[in-house]
Amino acid sequence: AAPAAALAASAAAAAATTVSGASAAFVEQSARLAKRPRLADSVTAASAGGGEWAEVISRLQPAIVALKVTTVRSFEEDPAASALGTGFVVDKVRGLILTNRHITGVGPVRATATFDRHEELEVEVLYRDPVHDFGFFRYDPAKLRLTRCEEIQLDPQSLVVGIEIRVIGNDA
Repeated sequence: AAPAAALAASAAAAAATTVSGASAAFVEQSARLAKRPRLADSVTAASAGGGEWAEVISRLQPAIVALKVTTVRSFEEDPAASALGTGFVVDKVRGLILTNRHITGVGPVRATATFDRHEELEVEVLYRDPVHDFGFFRYDPAKLRLTRCEEIQLDPQSLVVGIEIRVIGNDA
């Protein structure tokens, strides 16, 4: 009975070490990622076209994501296609990202979004507009650990011909 108890105690200690080692590795990885600069930290008044734009871009940068998509092709002999694009979070509670339709693909896809603190999350296609060039991806907001969740609200009623705009992306 003593050797069995010793073996059980040894196995329990090994399991605890593995769990605490995994926890330590996660804490170490989180600390390393937290030290990585935010993409928005590199925005200056000169690079943004003015101080007011630098402030807007820095505030909204956490809502801009880089998208990596792998999709099937039309014919079975064709290899999978890869695409890179940009999208932005339009609903941070439901995890909705707006992007171009060609980025969402036309069939099954595997896709990831890279957020402001270089966090990557899997995303799924929610909608592809059949006529206009836009589509939506969905992600799980609860899985973001380091990036402050932000959104860019859609406000089509405020669009006016001649209003100044800036187009930005996330080249993570």
